[in-house]
Amino acid sequence: GINDFEIIFPEKKFEDHYIFKFEGRIISKKVVYFLALVFKKDFNVQKEEVDSAYWLDYNEAYKILTFRGIRNILKHANKFLLENKDMILKKATML
Repeated sequence: GINDFEIIFPEKKFEDHYIFKFEGRIISKKVVYFLALVFKKDFNVQKEEVDSAYWLDYNEAYKILTFRGIRNILKHANKFLLENKDMILKKATML
């Protein structure tokens, strides 16, 4: 995971819900994403949960995402960040 970060808007979260089948059982999963400032680019990947991970800009990330739900989350998060960039920069300088 990422160890050196600060969640900048704890009240602003993005949720994804999906259902899948695993070992004959139907699993319902909810994932919650938060916006954060990351201070170090280094991270560890949990091999059981993640196939690969890397840093991308918005356009690169949007191109490689295949699930509509996560693409919508990325789009809404980007919109929120652009609309609140002045407040984000202010928060970042206070950390």
